[in-house]
Amino acid sequence: MDIEKIAEKLREWEYRVNAYQEGHYAKAESQIRWHYGLGLPTIIITTITASTIFANLQDSVSETTKIVLAGICLLSSILSAIQTFYSHAKRAERNRAVAATLSAVRREMDIFDMFPPKSEEEALQRVKELNDRLNEIAADAPVINLSNTSRILFSKKS
Repeated sequence: MDIEKIAEKLREWEYRVNAYQEGHYAKAESQIRWHYGLGLPTIIITTITASTIFANLQDSVSETTKIVLAGICLLSSILSAIQTFYSHAKRAERNRAVAATLSAVRREMDIFDMFPPKSEEEALQRVKELNDRLNEIAADAPVINLSNTSRILFSKKS
């Protein structure tokens, strides 16, 4: 195996790393949207419900109002549970961290192209180190939607 073949394989890896990096950034953005999309309505609904209940504590309340308030309280509880269970902000941060790490690996691959190794042995050693690093990242990375990553891969090839 010569250095040029190794460099070509590395370019293929770089292409995939770029797609996964963009996929993780996209997933992080999606998680943040979910975080705020669930969090803000939950806060608003809870505030309105609590204020309404407090305001009506001493007044006699119709049965319809009680049912509406109970439904709003239930919705608020469900939204809070979903937000807590899915931890969208924490998941977004994990995806961002993986994307940043992949970005660093991509820069290392760029350096490989800019400063090619002097021997086949050196090239193989650098590729092995990059491979080990990519395997570590993949083992710790959260799952992302592969259809989005595939779309990124195919759109860049054309």
